Amino acid sequence: SRASLSAAGARAPAGSRLVTRPAVAERVGVAMGNILSGTCPEIRAGGKESIAATRIQASFRGMRERRQRKREESAALKIQAVHRGRKVRRDLDFRSVAQKKKAGMEVGNELVEMKNRMIEMRAKMKERERKVDALKLKKITRYASGKEASQGNYFGEERKRLERKETSRARRAARR
Repeated sequence: SRASLSAAGARAPAGSRLVTRPAVAERVGVAMGNILSGTCPEIRAGGKESIAATRIQASFRGMRERRQRKREESAALKIQAVHRGRKVRRDLDFRSVAQKKKAGMEVGNELVEMKNRMIEMRAKMKERERKVDALKLKKITRYASGKEASQGNYFGEERKRLERKETSRARRAARR
C-alpha cells in the first residue's frame, strides 16, 4: 500500500506487487547502461537489421527530398517562363499609347454593336415563336372543331399550354 512508503522511498513489503520509484529507476538505469554500452542482448542480435533499416530510411528520405526539390524547381521554371513571355510580348508591342487606346475603343464599339444585334435577334426569335404558337393553336382549334374530332383530345394538353402562354404574353405586353 502507499501508506507503507516513506518519503525517502522505502521498499514495499515482500509479498506486495507495488513497484516503487527506486526500483523502476534502477531498472531503467540498467537498461540504459546496457543500450549505451552495446551489451543489450536485443540490440546485439539485431545490429545488422538496425543498420539495414537505417539505410532504407535514409534512401527513402533522400528520394523524398529529391522529388520535392524537383517539384520546386519545375514550379520556379514555370513562373520564370511566364514572366519572361509576358515581358517579351510587352516589349514587342510597339504601338503608342494613343494607338492602344484607339484599338481598345474600337473593340468596345464592336462589343456594343454585337450586343445590339443580339437584342434584335432575340426580339425576332420571340416574334417568330409567337407566330408559330399562334399557328399551332389555330390548327389544334380546327382539328378540335370537328374536321377531325377524334384528335381533339390528343391535342387538348398542348392547346391548354399554348393558351396559357398566349395569355401570359398578353399580360406582359399590357404591363409595358
